[in-house]
Formats: sequence, C-alpha cells, structure tokens
Amino acid sequence: MRSKSSLSGWGPVTSGIELDKEYLQLKMLPLLLELFFLLILLLGVGLTVYARWNYGILDGLGFPVMKPSFILGSAPNLHTKVQHFEDMERYRKYGPIWGVSSRNQTV
Repeated sequence: MRSKSSLSGWGPVTSGIELDKEYLQLKMLPLLLELFFLLILLLGVGLTVYARWNYGILDGLGFPVMKPSFILGSAPNLHTKVQHFEDMERYRKYGPIWGVSSRNQTV
C-alpha cells in the first residue's frame, strides 16, 4: 500500500472532466442558438404556408376575387366597416359572384 504522503500531490481526479464539460458547453452554445433560430424560422415559414394555403383556388376556377393581403385574407378590416355597404361596392366592382379569402379560408 501507498502512504498518505505519496497520494497527497495528485489532487482531485474529476478536475479534468469538469474542464471538459465547460469546454463542451461553450462549444455547444452557438450550435444550440443556431438550432433555436432555425426552428423559429421553420415555424414562421410553416405558419405562413398554412395561412396562405387556399389562396388562388377561386382564381383557378375563373371567379373574380379580391386580392388577399399577406396573411389576413382579402378583407383584413372586415369588422371595422359596415358589410352591407362593402358588399354593394364589391357587387359594382366584381359582379354578382366574387370570392373573398378570410385568413386561410376561401369564402
């Protein structure tokens, strides 16, 4: 057996492992941030595609349609105006049949 005096100079064995953990954490941080921003970007693209999924269906069928905005559809101010007057204006502009997109639904 070894004496206590010969073991005292070795120090704790786990100190090298702890330094490796810190090094790995510092090396992994940029990768985790990149992954986080990539997931946020994919979520945004996915939600945009979902919101605009049905745009253009009535155009393809030959119906006149109101041009939709980016995500909110053809009438983003639907609840701020009197719809009876808006319908009369659309009748004059598009005729008796026209298409409207409300968010991701074609009406």
